[in-house]
Amino acid sequence: MFAALSFSLSLAFLALVSTAVAESIPQDNDNIDANGIESTCKSSGDGTCTSHLTSVFVIGDLHGDAVCAISWVNRTGLIANLFLDDAIDSSSSSSVTALLYQKLNNPSQWLWTSPQSTLVFVGDYVDKGPTSKQTVQFVKDLTTAFPDRVTAILGNHELELLRDRDARIP
Repeated sequence: MFAALSFSLSLAFLALVSTAVAESIPQDNDNIDANGIESTCKSSGDGTCTSHLTSVFVIGDLHGDAVCAISWVNRTGLIANLFLDDAIDSSSSSSVTALLYQKLNNPSQWLWTSPQSTLVFVGDYVDKGPTSKQTVQFVKDLTTAFPDRVTAILGNHELELLRDRDARIP
């Protein structure tokens, strides 16, 4: 029962984050270039503006596969100290895939490595895979650890799960 409550609370958290993201989308597109990439402008003091592109990493359709979620985040290189010290032995592929989510460092130890980059999860954290709870927990930990850098949006599978658990929705 505790696991179900924890899982429901995690999904409720993701719902709140998705709502906050939707409300914070800027209406002014002056800082969006022709390719749809947001640029930041730092004044150099002489009246000129230097643009810096913002890298956006997008991960979606994890479908309950925490190993996949962690692997993709690790592959971006955005987070230092993601894993416990010596938890991953690069010479053994089985150590990388076996319960990878159990080898994560405490989120308070994670460090964001790229101030010009953001990470966006586009939903479908739950569904077919065997580790839906761990996938949701990992995404929640990332959004909690880096609230200005990581965004999680609900997908249709989360919405259906919430709808199925809420007796008020027909």
